[in-house]
Amino acid sequence: MMPNLEVFNILFIFTLLHISNMKENHVPPGQNPQSRLLLEYDSLKKYSPSGIYTLPCISNPQVWQSIIFVRQGYYKDGVFPFTISIPKDYPDSKPTIRFATFIYHPLIDSETGQLSLEGKFSNWTPGKDFIFSVLAYVKQIFYFQDLWTVNKAVLNPLALACVLREPEVFVREAQSCVLAAREADLGVFKQREFNSIHKVVLGKIREANERPSEFLKFFVDKFLQE
Repeated sequence: MMPNLEVFNILFIFTLLHISNMKENHVPPGQNPQSRLLLEYDSLKKYSPSGIYTLPCISNPQVWQSIIFVRQGYYKDGVFPFTISIPKDYPDSKPTIRFATFIYHPLIDSETGQLSLEGKFSNWTPGKDFIFSVLAYVKQIFYFQDLWTVNKAVLNPLALACVLREPEVFVREAQSCVLAAREADLGVFKQREFNSIHKVVLGKIREANERPSEFLKFFVDKFLQE
């Protein structure tokens, strides 16, 4: 029987094989949109902020499923899944971030779950701004309250007014979001199973730089054998 990490394994191997294939065949980064996205996904191994995990959808490379683990602050112990939607004309246009669960936050639309990027990326610059830059901002909005008061970025003014005038109420609202998210469907990220194996996988990924075939063998033996 294959474990609950089945989708994660298939997605990861799918992505790794595509990246390896491009490198072996010397595909230029700008040759086509898919190769650009896969190479940028590969860069997350080096530049993605801690506490955030991201996987591309196998059926649509323009959509990446992600999850963030919040360790401190108002949203402490929060586990929030979100989607990165990448436009067809990326990197000329910026991606869209949409959370899958309700989060009472000044920068997150209460109805759609969309995160405002205007506070950081109002003038998106290709070659300077990247998806890992957006992921860093996603992490920052849970930790740095000064980002919440940028007028053009506020999507939930009621949440902003609450944190400024009634911080005790805001704490309760934020923690209710944390509790509700625990009951949410995390999609490809099965929280308990993912946490139990990700350290082992990380170690194998580090080894893969020199011995990629051994890493793939590890994945097949560990997850894909019945």
